[in-house]
Amino acid sequence: MSAATEAVHTLDDPSGIEETRLRIDTGADLMMRWGGGAVFVLGVLGTVLGHFLPGLVHAALAGAAMLALFAHLLVAGMLLTRPAMKSLRTMQRRLVVRWCARMANLLVLGMTYPLLAVPWVGAVVPALGCVGMLAAHRAYLRVQLRRDAAGTSLHPLETVLLVGLVAVVLAVVVVALV
Repeated sequence: MSAATEAVHTLDDPSGIEETRLRIDTGADLMMRWGGGAVFVLGVLGTVLGHFLPGLVHAALAGAAMLALFAHLLVAGMLLTRPAMKSLRTMQRRLVVRWCARMANLLVLGMTYPLLAVPWVGAVVPALGCVGMLAAHRAYLRVQLRRDAAGTSLHPLETVLLVGLVAVVLAVVVVALV
């Protein structure tokens, strides 16, 4: 099937929406299993090794937390957001959905992943943040796909939500830098 035919099929056929939902669910399940597990193992290793080499391990975990955050954002974009973008009809909805998902992930995970450097807390909280954010991301994309398939326009509060998320992320960055 050509790319143009596939795009029309995805936009006009509800079965294309179902296929997209299935791809999003599969990607989310994969990320929850492997990503959540990897973050948990990283937290447990940090807790155990932190007793023997506290300064070195905590510095390494802070760097690992940032790498894990960027990896999570990249993989979530590829496995969850990208398939949904192909099925959404309007450019405005694509823009709002893509950036709301990015900002929410950045905000929640940016606050939980650095906790990897905290003994015992770092073994649980970042993994829960990872899995919880993936579940919320999947639910948000499914709602947006359903609303788009029904022809519902973008609600003005969704744009306000995006602006609010951007403002909070910028405020957190400014406070962290000061």
